[in-house]
Order: sequence, then C-alpha cells, then structure tokens
Amino acid sequence: MTKDEDNSSRFFSFPNVRLGNLLARQDGTDDGEMDALAHVSPALAKKFLTKTHGDQAGEEALMRALICERQLHHNAARFWLGIYALISDV
Repeated sequence: MTKDEDNSSRFFSFPNVRLGNLLARQDGTDDGEMDALAHVSPALAKKFLTKTHGDQAGEEALMRALICERQLHHNAARFWLGIYALISDV
C-alpha cells in the first residue's frame, strides 16, 4: 500500500459507532425519528414551518416526508404528510 492509498482510506473511514447508527436507521428497525417527533404537536410544527419557510412551508414538509420515507421512517413520513395537509388545507 502506498502512502497516498493509506491517506485516502483514512479519509473515508468512519468510526464504527457512527456507522452502526447509520445502518440501524436505514434498515427501518430504529424509529428514533418518530420518538423525536412524539412531543411535537402538528399545530406547533405547522406554525414553525410557516414562520421559518414562509410560502415554501408546504414544500419543506414534503421534503421532510420524502427524506423520512427514503430512510424507512414510515411513521415520521406520515407525520410530515399530515403537516403538509394542514399547511395546504387539503
């Protein structure tokens, strides 16, 4: 192994703890995101998004739902879709 190859592998290495946490989130078994949202009321989430994102609050809620769905946090994705429904009055 050359010195450059050794430096590149060190650059792309991740601590085992963080990698384990990422894998746990991606396989859908850890629904920590929903635990974090358990104390947030939909009205408070709507108020926060409309205050911070203005006219784009609905798009932000949809983006958060998409990210949650891609990470297999289905309950959290449904939460953000509900917030989108509140914002857009669907």
